[in-house]
Amino acid sequence: MGRNRILYQSQAVFISSGTANSFAFTSGNSGQNLLLQVPRAQSFSHDFTINRQDVNQLGQLARVDSIITEAPTVNASLQYYPLDGFAESALGFFVKGNVSCLSGILSKSTDPKNLFCLVTSEGADAVGNTNSGVNGVVSLGNASVSNIAWNFAVGTIPTCDVTFEALNVKYDTGTQNIASPAVALENGRPVTGQTFSIPVAQTYTGTNIISAIKPGDVTLEINNADATALGIFMSGANAVPVQSINISIPLARENLNRLGTLFSYAKVETYPITPTVQIEVLQTELKSSALSNVLCNDEFTNFSVVCREPNCQGTGAVAMRFDIRRAKLESQNQSNAVGQNAATVSLSYSCTIGGPEDNINGIFISGKNAF
Repeated sequence: MGRNRILYQSQAVFISSGTANSFAFTSGNSGQNLLLQVPRAQSFSHDFTINRQDVNQLGQLARVDSIITEAPTVNASLQYYPLDGFAESALGFFVKGNVSCLSGILSKSTDPKNLFCLVTSEGADAVGNTNSGVNGVVSLGNASVSNIAWNFAVGTIPTCDVTFEALNVKYDTGTQNIASPAVALENGRPVTGQTFSIPVAQTYTGTNIISAIKPGDVTLEINNADATALGIFMSGANAVPVQSINISIPLARENLNRLGTLFSYAKVETYPITPTVQIEVLQTELKSSALSNVLCNDEFTNFSVVCREPNCQGTGAVAMRFDIRRAKLESQNQSNAVGQNAATVSLSYSCTIGGPEDNINGIFISGKNAF
């Protein structure tokens, strides 16, 4: 009997350990692109649109043909719970804290990747499933991150939302020794001689592995935001209660094309790259300040989002840390209304990404289990 539906229990998301067209060699796996599982994945989706141009002519109402004028872009989105830097490392981000998190992506040493979604039989958990005969896999070739955003809010487990742009999508039955979904940029043809095998999905647990980061273990540490946030105390004894933090890094891609092939010969980032940080707080004490003073003393702001391992004292080891350096206040919005428990203030900051060797500007991430 065929499958009636696919539940979340039957899927697991993996990503290539190397770039899309590279091999990852280990003993006994020579020639295979080894895969890493994305832990705590919550959702995965993909879509594509084929752009065509109709061919018409005088004397005939119906079109002669509808031809493809450019290679389709496959869009994919992934959401997962950030834990300890492992997922970010697998995605190609540098998670060691002392170098910009985009250094590997900008230098193309960790970009693009191949993405894989394992699908097991109906009613069977993907975790621990070894029955490859009834499993299948959806794979995306030459996938580049186009946006990533970490979201922290009161009352909810922190999430990370990632979008990708890929050049190919491939559907296969079975999970072992399958041809790679990667394509060669020069002609769009499948890369030959490279295979992948889906490993057995794991729960990602262990002595030093946490289930999830709790919102009560996320703190905002600020250097000098009091100099730019108007009317509110962002640090010190009178610091306002932080309600949510969103860290977003846009990585818009542009296709470079040429005559002679439908496929782009390169998919490059568009510059400048301007990450944004949105912070929402509850208004408490008023602080003396004025917008006119900011115009004459427009300082940079450095702040950090620290995620700790859960414990009863709130002093657990640091699981992940985001350092935002040399940010500028872009906007501030304060609101209150009848029936609203407290006035809220929304702050928007932006920074800029420097080159791979720049350790002053941008966003720097560290994680306990980064690699």
